[in-house]
Formats: sequence, structure tokens, C-alpha cells
Amino acid sequence: MTTKDADRVKEHTGTDPEELTDEELAQAMDQLGIDKEQVTAADKEIAASGDATTPAAATGDPGYADELQKLADLNKAGVLTDEEFAAKKAQILGL
Repeated sequence: MTTKDADRVKEHTGTDPEELTDEELAQAMDQLGIDKEQVTAADKEIAASGDATTPAAATGDPGYADELQKLADLNKAGVLTDEEFAAKKAQILGL
């Protein structure tokens, strides 16, 4: 969910989206016409592989390029927003 959509949900419900139950969040998103993005196995793999303390590029691990390509593919497919892609890319590159 984009930051803009999260703000719309908060304005609509009066509660941060993170604090809503899955059912409440789904209902609010339906009412606001916000598309639901399905979390895929690839999304979970990318999330699990990320180390928030050490950027992959800084470790000298050449696998960061593969991870960036996966993220780019997810962004191109519409699974990740441009903002989400940019944030994760910056995290991986240590920017």
C-alpha cells in the first residue's frame, strides 16, 4: 500500500492502517476503491533476505544485483510502487 493510500485509509477510518484488523483494512480499501496487492512468495523471499543494518552492496556480496533486478521486476509488474522500489533500492545500496 502506498503512503497516499495509507493516509486515505487513516482519514477514512480514523485509525492507522497498521492498527486495523485484516478484515477492517480490507473493508476500508474496498470502500475507498484501493486495489489489494497480493503478497507473493518472491515478495516474502525479498523481505526475508533484507538486512536492515547492513546494505547488501556494502558486504561485497554480488547477490545484491540479483535482488535489485527482482525488485525492478516486481516494480514493473505493479507489485511494488515506485516509492516502495526506491526505498528498498536505497536500503540495499546503503544510500
